Amino acid sequence: NETPALVNPALTGVNNALRASLIYKDQWRSVTVPYKTYGASIEMRLKGSNWNKVGNKTAIYKKAYDRLAGGISFFSDKAGDGNMGTNLVNLSLATFIRAGDHSSFSLGLQGGVVQKTIDYSKLIFSNQYNGTTGYDQTIANGEQYGSKSFVYADFAGGLLWNYSREESSIGENNQMKADVGFGMFHINRPKQKFLAGTNEKLFSKYIIHGKLLM
Repeated sequence: NETPALVNPALTGVNNALRASLIYKDQWRSVTVPYKTYGASIEMRLKGSNWNKVGNKTAIYKKAYDRLAGGISFFSDKAGDGNMGTNLVNLSLATFIRAGDHSSFSLGLQGGVVQKTIDYSKLIFSNQYNGTTGYDQTIANGEQYGSKSFVYADFAGGLLWNYSREESSIGENNQMKADVGFGMFHINRPKQKFLAGTNEKLFSKYIIHGKLLM
């Protein structure tokens, strides 16, 4: 709910003229090293003609369907004993086309830069147990390490149909909001380089989502 562009880039700016969020997640504290995620994002509708000026310094967004919206987001994640880290910055852009009095279609594109890191010295492997006294760090683990840190580009896209009908008066309850969308992430299937001599790539991820509020 707080990071809609990570569900579908076409959700960028769909409900708010200006939106900012800060996120912190602390997960599975019972494990040796709890998972921690930090995030921040901001998105904004861009088309200047959609803003009405009030006075010299104040602007109010007016209702419009044909518009552009853009956003930027940052996330940092640490996971597990090996401190596997993911740092990413995403830029999102969405365009909206009116489809009726209360509905619109949007197309969203997203491009990001991702850095992944790991600390191999903190990992333990089964062939490092000597069979007598237990774990022996001096025994070769037999793994062919690749990069401890690498950077790659990551791309996503999505489509969305949105419907929004506000209440016409305080005494009525005829508000309705709905959306249905499809998003595709890791379109370029970036290569992962933690192990040497492999050609591991991220699988593309597909998301189908919907929402109805009445």
